[in-house]
Amino acid sequence: MDFNKFLSELKRRNIFKVATTYAIAGWLIIQIVTAIDEPLSLPGWFATTIIVLVFIGFPIALIIAWALELTPEGIKKSEGLENTPSTHKSTGKKLNRLLMTVLSLAVIFLVINRVFYVQVADEVDTGTASIAVLPFVDMSPQQDQSYFSDGLSEELLNVLAKVKDLKVAGRTSSFKYKGQNDNLIKIGSELHVDHILEGSVRKFGNSMRITAQLIKVADGFHMWSETYDRTYSAENLFNIQDEISNEVLKELKVKLLGEAAASKTKKVLTKNTEAYEVYLKGLQLSRNKQSKDLEKAIIYFKYAITLDPKFSLAYSHLALAYVGLKDFGSLDHQEAISAIKNNAEKAVLLDNQSGTAYIAVANSFEVQRKFDKMKEAIKKAYALEPNNPEILLYYANSAVEDNLALQIELAEKAYRIDPLSPSVIEYLGRISYTNENYLKAIKFTKKNIAINPNYIRAHGNLSWKLREEPYGKSDEAFITAYKAYQQFPENLNIISFLAYTSMDLFFYDFVDDLIEKMTLLYPENQLIYSLKVVNYLHQKKTDNFVKTLNKLLVKNNVKRDQYDPIYKRIKIFYDLGKIEEALNYLKTYHPIYLSDTLSALPDNNVRNISSIATILKHSGDLEQSRHLTTLLGDFIRSKFEYNGDLKKEKIELLYSYKEWASLSGDGKLASEILEERYFNRKDKGGVYFDLHRVTTDLISEAPEFKAIEAKITKDIEIMREKAILFLKAEGDWPIHKINE
Repeated sequence: MDFNKFLSELKRRNIFKVATTYAIAGWLIIQIVTAIDEPLSLPGWFATTIIVLVFIGFPIALIIAWALELTPEGIKKSEGLENTPSTHKSTGKKLNRLLMTVLSLAVIFLVINRVFYVQVADEVDTGTASIAVLPFVDMSPQQDQSYFSDGLSEELLNVLAKVKDLKVAGRTSSFKYKGQNDNLIKIGSELHVDHILEGSVRKFGNSMRITAQLIKVADGFHMWSETYDRTYSAENLFNIQDEISNEVLKELKVKLLGEAAASKTKKVLTKNTEAYEVYLKGLQLSRNKQSKDLEKAIIYFKYAITLDPKFSLAYSHLALAYVGLKDFGSLDHQEAISAIKNNAEKAVLLDNQSGTAYIAVANSFEVQRKFDKMKEAIKKAYALEPNNPEILLYYANSAVEDNLALQIELAEKAYRIDPLSPSVIEYLGRISYTNENYLKAIKFTKKNIAINPNYIRAHGNLSWKLREEPYGKSDEAFITAYKAYQQFPENLNIISFLAYTSMDLFFYDFVDDLIEKMTLLYPENQLIYSLKVVNYLHQKKTDNFVKTLNKLLVKNNVKRDQYDPIYKRIKIFYDLGKIEEALNYLKTYHPIYLSDTLSALPDNNVRNISSIATILKHSGDLEQSRHLTTLLGDFIRSKFEYNGDLKKEKIELLYSYKEWASLSGDGKLASEILEERYFNRKDKGGVYFDLHRVTTDLISEAPEFKAIEAKITKDIEIMREKAILFLKAEGDWPIHKINE
C-alpha cells in the first residue's frame, strides 16, 4: 500500500475537513446537552445517550465522507465519479463554509456560557483568598489516629475561618472527601476555592510527625509544604495548629488582624487529649440527626465533660444534641428544657466568645418559648462568627425572618462556604421555594438526595414539594414518601411526611397506623400529638381533636396568657357550637381583638383575625366583625403587588385573600381564588383546610363554592386511585393492614 497515495486520497475526498467539522460540532452538541441537562431536569440517561451517539457517529461520518461526494447535482458515490479538480474544490469550499459556521457557533456558545450561564450561588469570590482544609490522612502504623487527624483538620479549619479576609470552605463539605482520592483540581472546583490544604499524621509512641502542604487549585502545583516533628501532647497539638495556620496565612498573603491572631494562639479548647478525642466522636455522630446516633453522641459529650469540666464546646454540643433528640427522637419535654438550658448556660459561662455557645443558648430560649431572647442570642452568635454556615442559617431563619432578600443572601453565603452541607442545601431549597423559584428549589432537593443520601429528611422534602405549587401531584408525593418509608421505615421525618401526604388522599386509617408506630418508637415526641390533631380534624372527630390539642399544649408548656394558637382554640369552640365560650375565651385572654378602637392588626397572623371575625359574626356582633374584616382587607391590599390579580399575586397572599372573600360573603371571589390556587398554580397540599375552615361555612351555600368543591373532590379521588394502584402493585393494599 502506497501510504502517500492513501493520504492524498484522504485529502482529495475531504476526510480531514469532515473529521474536523464533525469533532467541533460533536463537542458543541455535548456542551449544550450537559449545560441544559440539570436546569431542565432531563432524565439521567439523556446526556449519556447523546454523548454515546455523538461518538458512534464519528466513524460513520468518515465512512460516508469516503464513500459519497457532495456535488452541485447532489450527493453521489465517490466511486465512478469523474475525478476533476473542480468537483473536489466545490466540495471543499462547502465544507470550509460549514466548518467556519460550526466554529463560530462554538465560539458564541463559549462566550454565552462564560458570561450568562453562571449561577449566583455557585460563583467563586475571586476577590477573596479561599481555601478548603481536607481531612488529614492517618498514616500511623496501627491506623488508630483517625479522630486525632480529623480533629487537627477541624481545628485548622476553625482557626482559619476566624480570619476576616479568608474564605474557608465549611467542615461538612471538606470532610465529604475523607477517604477519597479525588483529583484536587476537581475538589477545588466543586468547593469553589482556589487553594487546598491537605496533610497527614503519623504517630509512633509519643512521637508525632505532621506534614502539611498547600496546593493551588488552578494548576495543582504545591505552593508550600512543611513537616513538623513533635512530642505528642494536647498542649503541643494546639501550638502545632497555630504554626501551620500561620504559615498557610502567610503564603496566601492574607492580612492578619492583631486581635484575631492573639485569640487564636491563646484559646485552647481542652488540655485533656482523651476528652478531645471523645468530643470529636460525639461531634461526628451528632451531625447525622438520627435518634440512635444522637443518644450515643450525648454519652460521648458527657464523658468529655467528665474528663474536662471546663470544656465549653462539649457543653454546647451536648445542649444541641438534646435539641436534636427532642426534635428527631424521644425526649420528655421538661427533661429537654432542663438539659438544654443547663448545658447551654454552662457553655457560654465558660466561653462567652463562642458563637456555638450562643446558638445553644438560643435553642434554650426557644424551648422555653422566649422568642425575643432567642433572636438576641442568635444575633450575638452571628456577630461572633459571621462566617459559620450553621449560624448563618439560624440568623437567616430567625433574626431576619421578614427580609426575604437578606435571607437569600445569607443562605447563598452559607452555600459558598459549605456547598455540600445537607442543612445548607435544604435551607436553600426552602428559601428558593418561598421566593417562587420552584425549579431551583427542586434542584437543590434532588442534589441533596444525590450527594447526601443518608440525610433522610431530603427524601421527605422531595415528596412535600411534589404536592405543592407548581406540581400539585398529591399521588406522586404520596408514592415518593411511601418509597422513602420502605427504605427508612423507622425514621421520624419520613413517617410524618408520609402521614401528611396520606391525609391529602383520605388514607386516615393508615395515618392512625403510622401514629401508633411512631408512638412505639418515639413515645415522647410531640409530633405524635400534632399528627393526631390534624388527622382528627380531617375526620371531624371533634372530641378527640379537643383532648389531643389540650395534651399538645400541656406538652409544650403553653400558657394561655403567654402564647396560644388562637385559631385552633376558636376552631374547637366553633365545631362544638360553643359561641359564648369562644367570646368569653377572647375576653379573658385576648381582649384586644374585641376592642372597637383597634386600628391595625395586632400581629400578622391572619388566620386569627378571620376566625375571630367569623365567631363575632355568628354571635351577632356584626359591627366588630365588619371592623376586623375591614382591617383584614386593608392588610391584604397593602401586600398586593399586582392590584389583586389572582394570576400574579404570591400564593401565600391568596390564602389570606380567600379568607377575606369568605368573611365578606363573596363566594364567587373565594371560589375563583380556590380555582387559581388548586388548578392553575397546582398548590394542592392540605387543601382540606381551605374547604373546611371556619370562614368557609359563610359561603358554603354559594353555587360557585359548591361547584369548585365538587371539582376539587373529584380531582383528589383520581389521584387517590392512582396511589391505590401503586399500593396494589406493591402488595400493600388495603393500606390500613400493612402494619399487621
